[in-house]
Amino acid sequence: MTVANRFYAAQNGLVILVIDSSRIKDGLIEENLEGGIELYPHFYGVLPIDAVIDAIAFPCNADGSFDLPVELNI
Repeated sequence: MTVANRFYAAQNGLVILVIDSSRIKDGLIEENLEGGIELYPHFYGVLPIDAVIDAIAFPCNADGSFDLPVELNI
């Protein structure tokens, strides 16, 4: 939630796309753009629509922060 809270705080109408990475041939890279140690997936290219397996509403809390949607709690 670090990225959501840092860059998208208090924004409404956001959606999390659940992607099946096995359906992406090229362009998916695990990297940290700020030089830290935690890697994040970044996709560079045209996302094949069949790679999107779900879309989950991602509303912010009353204070503008975000919590992981229940559907994604593992």
